[in-house]
Amino acid sequence: MHIRLITLDDAVALQKIASDPRVLALTNLPNPYPENGAIEFIQHTINNQSQNNKFIFAGIQKEQFIGLISIKANQSTTIDSYWSIDYIVSPNHWNKGLATTMISLVLDFSRKNLNIIGFRTYCLANNKGSCRALQKNDFVMDQVGLYQGPKAEHIGKKIFYFKKTFQ
Repeated sequence: MHIRLITLDDAVALQKIASDPRVLALTNLPNPYPENGAIEFIQHTINNQSQNNKFIFAGIQKEQFIGLISIKANQSTTIDSYWSIDYIVSPNHWNKGLATTMISLVLDFSRKNLNIIGFRTYCLANNKGSCRALQKNDFVMDQVGLYQGPKAEHIGKKIFYFKKTFQ
């Protein structure tokens, strides 16, 4: 498995994954996912990639797009602060360790190319696979809270906050 920067060639596969009800139930993606959401997302990403404060990678296994992982500077951070990390994996590839591998690859990229302290993220408490993938990459759960984000159907659900600090 490897990661590479996302391209418009990934739009069809991303659209399929992002529209899957199993993915929508565990993420902040809008439900329903917009019909041209993947194309618009990728085009926006490509247009803004040169700012070096956000990187979006395609997860590739056996030459097939199996997911997406993104890292970005938080708006309130400085160059050596924590960034956020988000990812989705096709349900056809769940429970195979691929999210764990994608996270590991992005951590390697970040250590080599970015001057940051580490990452902060959160996931719904019922998203056991995501929690496990983070913990396998030495993210530490440091807080429990209730979802207050943009997705109405998640409001009030229990979330776990994770942090990874580079040594």
